[in-house]
Amino acid sequence: MNSQKKRWEESYHFVSNFLMYIKEWKPKRTLKKNPILALHGSRMQSGMWNSTAEKLKEWHFICPDQRGYGLSDAGSPRHPVSSKSFAKDALNLANKLKLDRFSLFGPSFGAAHVLHLASLIPKRIRCVVLVDVPSRPLEIRAKGLEENFAQPNSFKDLKSATKYFSKSENGDWPKKESLQFVKNLLLYNDLNGPCRMPFDKNWFFKLRTFQASIKSDYDPFPIAPLVKCPVLILRGGKTKRNTPQEVRKLKALLPKGTIIKTLKKSGHFPMVADLKNYEEVLREFLKRYAL
Repeated sequence: MNSQKKRWEESYHFVSNFLMYIKEWKPKRTLKKNPILALHGSRMQSGMWNSTAEKLKEWHFICPDQRGYGLSDAGSPRHPVSSKSFAKDALNLANKLKLDRFSLFGPSFGAAHVLHLASLIPKRIRCVVLVDVPSRPLEIRAKGLEENFAQPNSFKDLKSATKYFSKSENGDWPKKESLQFVKNLLLYNDLNGPCRMPFDKNWFFKLRTFQASIKSDYDPFPIAPLVKCPVLILRGGKTKRNTPQEVRKLKALLPKGTIIKTLKKSGHFPMVADLKNYEEVLREFLKRYAL
């Protein structure tokens, strides 16, 4: 485990007028010419990719805390929370790191960001992985606002936080993997003490309100036809974020050859519920399209 910890490198970069924290998985046999820029979900931070990077081992993962999340600043309170603005932050980071060609991972709300980014710089993107992309109609998202705002922002300890996640999200939640995943998601000073979500509640309120508005650009369907690279859609068989019909509709708008893989045990977090199959599917896709 100590050798794995040494492979993670942390740094800060001034990007888009705010200070962005990133962590990079740099294994000994790193595929440096084929990096993966992995964005996180709306209730997540960069740590959500720990188990993915460590399982895939040889791939170079670049995992930022996006604007307003984790150890990154939120920047100006007037800055938009549109998906395209997050995509531009990621593009500025890629330029700062001098990434030429690279692949993109986007789970949940991060899926819209990577689709926007892939449409902005098509010649630089090798492939895209979408993890349980939300594709519910606007009216359903608007109805879910009250539920979103009622979610707790802090917990008395990691054990109670893990219990909350396992009850609020569908899919299998193996005990060991669940505790480690939640540990990598939240902010805390002491492993045995209180912990909290990796964002400010007011920031989250602003984000969710925009996502449920008619101005929202988080709908993946209008962006999908602009993407030109190979795409893998990973769907949880027990997810509440989309239906098989919606995912097939999305596939039809993406490039020919787009692959859908459903992980039956999983809900919204396949890296917890079905890590073995999740790893195998990713490895096969990356070896085919990201090299």
